[in-house]
Amino acid sequence: MINSLYGTNVYAIPRVANHIVEVMARVNVEFAGPELVEQLAVTLPVGKVKGRRHYSFASKFAHFFVDPQRFPIMDKFAKEMLKFHLGRGFTSNSVHPYLAFCKNYELLKKEVGFTGSNRELDHYLWLAGEYLAWRKNRKAQINGDARSLFENRAADIMADLDTLTLSSAPAITR
Repeated sequence: MINSLYGTNVYAIPRVANHIVEVMARVNVEFAGPELVEQLAVTLPVGKVKGRRHYSFASKFAHFFVDPQRFPIMDKFAKEMLKFHLGRGFTSNSVHPYLAFCKNYELLKKEVGFTGSNRELDHYLWLAGEYLAWRKNRKAQINGDARSLFENRAADIMADLDTLTLSSAPAITR
């Protein structure tokens, strides 16, 4: 369902489903943190089939089926908005990208004094990230409903969208 609704590009659905069942069976979900997404995201090679890393899918799975407050959604739009806002304060980790994402996510919340829910911040990062991608390239591959909103061009909507990306505000730099 997550793969279909959110276009997370999981093609080996039965294999990934079995992997999720195996991981969830050996983890204490009540106390799991970002390492759960790291485990869910990485499927091991089987025979000639390469292992894959499905961080967007895994973070969405944990967000919707485990706990939205503990597991923020990591996708390319959220990552780009974190980079946009944190500037030089943004850190990456190619070995454990979700751990780095959560560190950046928490840093942004702290730096701006964010007091809302992770779900609210996830919505902002996604929509603002889609808008930023669309502003850079009007043919960018983004959500169809978001594209319709951006192409509406109504003055009040455009002002709100520009506020979303804080286009005149500098990034947070450390």
